[in-house]
Amino acid sequence: MDEEEEKYIRELRIIDDMFPNAKFIPSINLENLDDIVSDKKEIIIKQNFTCYHYDNINNRSKYFTIKCRENESLTNKYIITELIKQKMKIDYDHRFVEGFNHLNNNIYEIITGS
Repeated sequence: MDEEEEKYIRELRIIDDMFPNAKFIPSINLENLDDIVSDKKEIIIKQNFTCYHYDNINNRSKYFTIKCRENESLTNKYIITELIKQKMKIDYDHRFVEGFNHLNNNIYEIITGS
């Protein structure tokens, strides 16, 4: 295993340790976890169910309100932590949360992959 692969595996372990109760796989680079997603103090995260795995079941979107205090910021890490607290889960192949896409106003959708 070369040095880059070792670094990648180390980062995966660190991220796993940071979010042990996640019902999805946080897949944001370690150095991007502290990036600010929004400068607002409250946003809404939309979880879509448009994957083919949900073709035959109720696929209404779920919404999660994420709030932070005055001295905090809505970073990737903060949002992931709050989604875990609110028991967000992904039950299909695209379990990797890769980020958050700004839709409009204070609404963001989860970017997933596999």
